Amino acid sequence: TVCKGKTTTTLSVTGSTLSATVVPKAGTPAATAVGDDSPSGTVTFTVNGNPIPNGTNVSLVDGVASVSYATTGAETVAATYNGDDNYSTSDGSYNVTNPTITAKVTSSGPKSSYGWYHTPVTVTFTCAAGSGTITCPSPVMLSGNGAHQSVSKTVTASDGGTASVTVSGIDIDRTAPKVTMTGAKVGAVYTAPGPKVTCKASAGISGLAGGCTLTVKRTATTVSWVASATSKAGLTTTVKGHYNLARVWIA
Repeated sequence: TVCKGKTTTTLSVTGSTLSATVVPKAGTPAATAVGDDSPSGTVTFTVNGNPIPNGTNVSLVDGVASVSYATTGAETVAATYNGDDNYSTSDGSYNVTNPTITAKVTSSGPKSSYGWYHTPVTVTFTCAAGSGTITCPSPVMLSGNGAHQSVSKTVTASDGGTASVTVSGIDIDRTAPKVTMTGAKVGAVYTAPGPKVTCKASAGISGLAGGCTLTVKRTATTVSWVASATSKAGLTTTVKGHYNLARVWIA
């Protein structure tokens, strides 16, 4: 009695192709007894237990059967060699495991209590492979002013496993507030008590964290001031000035 040779089916998966390689099982003398070292016949491919289109009875060519199929993340792919006159059936399977990806937001300047950055923001990524190999994305820098900015990245493994991450709500305002003084000219000479100075301030997209702060100091001959304003992103603009008071005048 000459028994059929036993076989081994090995399945490989890429993002677009399933390939089954069928070879005689090591230590099987029947492979030599029947005079044929290469199994022939067909292979049936399934995903999560269901046959895939064009994946039924795929012919072996030089011991390999292939079919086009785009994996869509975590799933179980299987290949069944249906046997021939000389070789018995065998199965091979492959579990597609998704990779993972996480994101971290950093900046050289701290985020303000209002949630705004006033320096460029860098988003870096950390990845872990699943069942396939991956290339982790390079860091992304955001340097432009804008509210509710976001960064999204997707990694696709060599076997079709996928993972995505999105970082949203990144607020950046790198524009310092503008402070304008009114009421007196810097360096001018006025008769006592001199005019009243006031300040106005405006900020970029983040807005002002409060209004314009004005401090005025008087001496017998000089009136000086310091005005400042801070944006919600944490940038502060300070303006200083003075005018002189005439010691003698003709009325």
